[in-house]
Amino acid sequence: MHHAWHADRVSTADHWDQVYSSKHDDQTSWFTPEFEPSLSLIISAAAPPARILDVGAGRSQLASRLTRQGYRVSALDVSSTALAQLRSACPQVRTIHADVTRWTPTDQYQVIHDRAVFHFLASSEAIHAYIDVMGAAAAPGSWLIVGTFAPDGPDTCSGLPVQRYDADQLAELFQDGWSAERSSSHEHRTPWGASQPFTWLVLRRTSAPESSLRT
Repeated sequence: MHHAWHADRVSTADHWDQVYSSKHDDQTSWFTPEFEPSLSLIISAAAPPARILDVGAGRSQLASRLTRQGYRVSALDVSSTALAQLRSACPQVRTIHADVTRWTPTDQYQVIHDRAVFHFLASSEAIHAYIDVMGAAAAPGSWLIVGTFAPDGPDTCSGLPVQRYDADQLAELFQDGWSAERSSSHEHRTPWGASQPFTWLVLRRTSAPESSLRT
């Protein structure tokens, strides 16, 4: 669920293919058996059979859990290896093999979920490309749920550099066309017991590309 997209697309895909080929779930820092807070935030945003897009899904069983609850789930990832493993575990999930910053959505979704993809985007170009893609994938009134490392979180993940954000910094990036509805902090525990502070932000797609953050 936590992937990098850099200018060098091939090496990025190769990096994540290697990770998913060589490591079990409990050997990856992002593994979480209970899928929180992602699951609660998605369920509170929309009821089944809403269309869900999981950005950087990897082989996470969050998609399987949501599918069993009646959601229509699409899983996007840069790693074909991860998506093949996900399809094997849950054939009902639609998989999309793509670099999210270069992806052209063909559907719109009621909820878009991103746990730890956005914080890998280092350049302004990549960040703005991501925001444009999210806008195209989201119908008015739909939800975007973003989880990134917090300011006191790690500065690398899986050997790659990451950006760190508080809720205000995230909200400012998404101010055109999105309304920041609520934010929270969450301490993720890795399988080996390390603590990783996350910032979570829930955004709502507004009908016009103007800021509704300022009150």
